[in-house]
Amino acid sequence: MRNIYFIKTADKKRKVRKYELLEQCRSLLSHAGDAVFELDRHYRVLFASQPDIILNSLSDGDVAGKLAIELFPGDISRQLAAALDTVTESGDRKTFDFEVNDLQGERWFSADVMAAVLAGDLRLILTIREISGQRLLEKQLLKEGRRLQALYDDLPVLISEFLPDTTLTYVNRANAEYIGLTPEKLIGKKFADFLSKEGRERLEEAFATITAENPVSYTIQEVVVDNERRYQKWENHGYFNAQGNLVLCRAIGVDITEVTLRERELKESRQRFEQLAEQSRTFSWEIDRMGIYSYVSPVVETILGFHPDELVGRKAFYDLAPENSREDVRNVWISSIRDNLSLTAYENCILAKDGSEVWVLTSCFPLYDEHGEVKGFNGSDTDITPIKRVEKEQKETNERLTQISDNIEEVFWLSSNDPPAMLYINKAYERVWGRSCQSLYDNPDSFLDSVYDEDRERVLAEYRITQKSGKFSMEYRIVRPDGAIRWIHASTFPILDSKGDCSRWGGMALDITERKYAEEEKEKIEGLLVQAQKMEVLGQLAGGVAHDFNNMLGVIQGHAEMAMEAAGDSGPLYENISAIQTAASQSADLTRQLLTFSRKQVVSPVACRINETIEGMFDMLRRLIGADIQLTWLPEATLWPVKIDPAQLHQILANLCVNARDAISESEVEAAEIVIETKNKLFGEVCYPGSASSIAPGEYVVLTISDNGCGMDPDTVDHIFEPFFTTKEIGKGTGLGLSTVYGIVDQNEGNIHVYSEQGAGTTFSIYFKRYVGGERTASYTPKPTAVPQGKGQKIILVEDERPILEMVSRILEKLGYAVVSTPSPGEAINVMKDHGQEIDLLVTDVVMPEMDGNILSTRLRAYNPHLKILFMSGYTNSTIDHQKIVKEQKHFIQKPFSIKELGTAVHKALVEG
Repeated sequence: MRNIYFIKTADKKRKVRKYELLEQCRSLLSHAGDAVFELDRHYRVLFASQPDIILNSLSDGDVAGKLAIELFPGDISRQLAAALDTVTESGDRKTFDFEVNDLQGERWFSADVMAAVLAGDLRLILTIREISGQRLLEKQLLKEGRRLQALYDDLPVLISEFLPDTTLTYVNRANAEYIGLTPEKLIGKKFADFLSKEGRERLEEAFATITAENPVSYTIQEVVVDNERRYQKWENHGYFNAQGNLVLCRAIGVDITEVTLRERELKESRQRFEQLAEQSRTFSWEIDRMGIYSYVSPVVETILGFHPDELVGRKAFYDLAPENSREDVRNVWISSIRDNLSLTAYENCILAKDGSEVWVLTSCFPLYDEHGEVKGFNGSDTDITPIKRVEKEQKETNERLTQISDNIEEVFWLSSNDPPAMLYINKAYERVWGRSCQSLYDNPDSFLDSVYDEDRERVLAEYRITQKSGKFSMEYRIVRPDGAIRWIHASTFPILDSKGDCSRWGGMALDITERKYAEEEKEKIEGLLVQAQKMEVLGQLAGGVAHDFNNMLGVIQGHAEMAMEAAGDSGPLYENISAIQTAASQSADLTRQLLTFSRKQVVSPVACRINETIEGMFDMLRRLIGADIQLTWLPEATLWPVKIDPAQLHQILANLCVNARDAISESEVEAAEIVIETKNKLFGEVCYPGSASSIAPGEYVVLTISDNGCGMDPDTVDHIFEPFFTTKEIGKGTGLGLSTVYGIVDQNEGNIHVYSEQGAGTTFSIYFKRYVGGERTASYTPKPTAVPQGKGQKIILVEDERPILEMVSRILEKLGYAVVSTPSPGEAINVMKDHGQEIDLLVTDVVMPEMDGNILSTRLRAYNPHLKILFMSGYTNSTIDHQKIVKEQKHFIQKPFSIKELGTAVHKALVEG
């Protein structure tokens, strides 16, 4: 996997950068859409975004500075305190739900507490999301189920629900009263146990022929209830899973004992039959072969609004059917006459006198003449309109619930418990998973196939636990068919039956991919902040070491030079002192590299064309890397100018080319090559795809140095800019090359990007801002061949380091100057009060305990406006503005310096002023 690291070095002040990154973090949190609180380790609110989501009418400023646990009432405060304590002690994330009753009513929220490190300190991030919609949907589903159960309980028909083994899962009140037991005592018993042998056989036949589209109707004769023989008519509806297996059966029945007895007694006495028919709420009728009513019981007027006389002799029964179903009813009648068939529990719709539709359950048997021919039918119609109305309402309710669930963001699903099968899943599944709902109905196990390989075992293990505990809440990844990976937060809850047992499972799943990406982006930003802080500390350390080392080197170098002059041009003593001088000079170069890393060296930036600078040193770079490596130069023809010290650009190119050469020497590449490329680049908000950092929008010149060497691993890339870090053997590198490059780029307000793969080489890309001012080139003053001598001019020398003070004083006196030296700026002021007009030049250190050199020079010029100034320093910190010294053309000399450099600088300051 490729590793990309981006190190931003554009800001002038490092402290500002820390808080910019912190503000980016807070800005990210403020757009999360939830109430977000940033707390310190004492649980005090440092930052809040949208607190009014949970805390009514309170703004970000209202809660800032307050203790988080004091913002919430009683139980919520205790839950929050416990969660904060847990996260602070263990670092583990903590989530809990709570309920709030306020002016907006009953609301539910989910709180999430996590630990984070922001600006180097421990922070606690509290995120609160309202989940009232989810809870409301759960309550609505439960309420709807209870409402339907109440409707079933109020119906006068017998209703039962049972499993394929006839175990009862539901019995309505009418059925329970019919049997003589309470619904609670019937649940769990076998429905078949309450049937006669004939009834059990009919039920087995129903199971064999029932389908999801076609219910099965049958009549059960001689059922014993309370020691009485009863007759029933049942209609069984089957519910099947995705595999086509019957998982539930609903039976709707009516007691037809009275009808059956009436039919028997009809043969014996027509009068008795009519009496029984008139007393029944089910209207009875008799029709001839043409379908004309010959008898209709008076109850028909109550049910249909027709007087019996309006039907008898004039109305064919199929004429009462609605026009769109009339032909079907007529065909059923003709088939019954032709085949001498009885009709049992035949559902059909007839029109009442007022035009309204009435659903009836029709049962009839043929009447025969003396020749055995069918002369008509005797039957009854039972009004089942209330049942049909309930079924219609249930269907409409299910459709409304389906519309609601299909339009919510969350994936919602229902499944059976035993056997497990997917009963329902909303359309959000197709949006999130990228798979059809039907595919999950057809193969419920395909759900696990979509889970990311590394998360699959964890999800399966959690599912097994859920079967026992009834609780499931976790985050995992899925893979869509197009290969896209999405993060999911899923929760599962049991749906209990009247006994409190789990009969079904419900669940919710939310796509949290964007939130996860935001969390990962925040972690990257925090990592960059830590890296920036580390580099800042290393820079301060390097600058401090260089300063103290420069002072010591100045003493060594000055005394060595004076000793060399005293010893003459030859002899063993001269050679020894010369070796000391050489070592001091090399050490001075080392401190300059440390100062470069810490952005504290003195430079003279000018507008220049990078292409011209590179071309001027191209031959030197060829010699530097060797003839066996191909050096390729790819310049952009019209490159924009940048502002930089050309000497620093030389350092960048030399260090990176040498680094590339060494990387190639450690690899086995056949066609070794180093490529130097320049081009113009316009950046928007994000400068590098996939990077956690960004460059301010604008125009940049990009300098790229690439090689096809051995490359680096991610851990090495993390440390390459640290001073003294090196992967080379002892004696083959100081570890300051890349830290020097880093310091130069940062000092020039640039950015550097490193991309490397082991075995595939490394690319350094440096981004310099386009310079839009007037172009000029650096002016160089030719160095004199001999050290300029003084002519008795009076110099006041101020330096708080006594060894340096004594050495510089001796050198200046030896060069012919009259020197008044003092380690104290206060003493220098006293000298100027008495002899100000006699002093020609002030030579002063910039950083001193009493006051800095800039302030001292201003104070001394009050006594001598024509006083010349020469500043000297071993490093630059926040009290030194070397760039200002260069810009105002002040005279400055960097420690350590040679006698020749000091003499030249003093002479130039006296001559130029």
